[in-house]
Amino acid sequence: MNMDDESQAVDDVRGRKQFAGRKRAALLATLLIGLFAIGKWSGFAEGLTLEGVREQVLAAGPWGALVLVILFVVGLLIQVPGMIFVVACFLVYDPLRGASLAFGSSILALSVSFFVVRRIGGQPLREIKYRWARKIFSNLEERPLLTVALLRLVFLLSPVVNYALALSGIRYRDYIF
Repeated sequence: MNMDDESQAVDDVRGRKQFAGRKRAALLATLLIGLFAIGKWSGFAEGLTLEGVREQVLAAGPWGALVLVILFVVGLLIQVPGMIFVVACFLVYDPLRGASLAFGSSILALSVSFFVVRRIGGQPLREIKYRWARKIFSNLEERPLLTVALLRLVFLLSPVVNYALALSGIRYRDYIF
């Protein structure tokens, strides 16, 4: 094999990786846009307001906590801000039960969001080429816990931040901690 053949083989592999990455990104975008659209067009997302979630949980009676967890998981996937569900926990339940439910359901909703987005989209932000973006993500690689903690303080349970973190190279442990 001469140098030109080796160079061509490397280019072929690189091209296939780029195509696979674009294919995964398109699939993820299609899924997320589809979920968002279904949520909007079906009216489901309109019911995921603070008052709407509270009413659904109360109407479910003894199954209310399970309904809240399911709404939280689905809501985060269709890009409803997670704080709606956290506040609903405190509006419906006493402080101890509300805090426990908010914490547990947050962990579950964040985990499902992470694994769905990571599984479909991979980790394309890990290999981003733009210098300014690499600088931003370098903090995530160097100090993942501090960076995620600061992102959570500023953006709370923002679905967009969750998706970006899942598409980065961050480990699940650092993402969820």
